[in-house]
Amino acid sequence: MKAIKFSLLLLFLASPIFIFSNFRPAAGKLNTAVYAESSLARVRVAVDKPSGMPISIRVMDQDGWPLHEQILTGDSKQANIGINLCALPDGLYRMEMAGGRTMQAYEIKLSSINNTPSGRQVNVRPTDG
Repeated sequence: MKAIKFSLLLLFLASPIFIFSNFRPAAGKLNTAVYAESSLARVRVAVDKPSGMPISIRVMDQDGWPLHEQILTGDSKQANIGINLCALPDGLYRMEMAGGRTMQAYEIKLSSINNTPSGRQVNVRPTDG
């Protein structure tokens, strides 16, 4: 009888811990922007994320082979990164940024143009995940 009373008391005291605790906190929103730098075959990636959320940035070719991967640690809330695409041939590429339960994707098109200083044109547009 004493064990039953003790168990009920323990259950009563521990129940607020389970009722009011948040076992799976809501993931913060990941905001990204990818834009081409003027007259260079580079893209600039701007990331605004919750603190503590690591972000994976990957550039892949049309077949899905990874060409570049970079991990941003969860230390900072914002990052601004430049990725050089000069060595890649003309074509379509995909950039994915994943963090938490969110993934955002962009399509990057490289093409040769003679009237720019780098001789390359970079077009970036968002795609559906």
